[in-house]
Amino acid sequence: MLPVFAWAGPKAIGNVEMKNGNSYTNAEVEIPAGTMEEFKIKVDGKKMKIQSADVESLLLWHAANPDKKYLMKYADRREIDYDNNVDKLEELKKWFVLFAPGDNVSVWIYAGGINISKNSINMSPVDTRYGYNTFYNFWKEGESCPIFMKFNRKREVMEKWLSTFFADDSRMAAKILNGDYRAQSTKDSRRHGTMLCPILVEKIADDYFPMR
Repeated sequence: MLPVFAWAGPKAIGNVEMKNGNSYTNAEVEIPAGTMEEFKIKVDGKKMKIQSADVESLLLWHAANPDKKYLMKYADRREIDYDNNVDKLEELKKWFVLFAPGDNVSVWIYAGGINISKNSINMSPVDTRYGYNTFYNFWKEGESCPIFMKFNRKREVMEKWLSTFFADDSRMAAKILNGDYRAQSTKDSRRHGTMLCPILVEKIADDYFPMR
């Protein structure tokens, strides 16, 4: 007899790439969020549990909107606080959603909660019931996990931290300190909804080129 699974989270369609090389395509997926260590999928009518730690990547979409896709990863996260000399791994692995891709660094959002409606999956940092953490999860190419900087309303503080983290691109670090990546208005800071994002992290992902 097959085990009976209760679906706890919202469901979507997705491709699950496993670290052992196996993959499940066009599966019905219980969307993982937060620190979920396992989630459920259904392939060809068969339900199974997937361990988050065994997943290389998860690509999700809504059946009604297949062109809008979301890349998710389960990973450790380092917290960096330059003012207090903190650089540590957080206790639990977490699920992240790709927000802004880049060739040398990408920006990820902690998937603290996800809302799925009849026609769409909502992974914006604003309109979910649980909300999200911050945009400041930077994953440099070649690193094993993203780093996290706590949000600070003082843009000059965030700029100082970011210029330190991106010091291997001296030109961009100087532009950060010069305020070149600041949102120019409150409206622009809230361009992704009600959550403040006063630094143009999408542009940082585009511009970062280390060792130049």
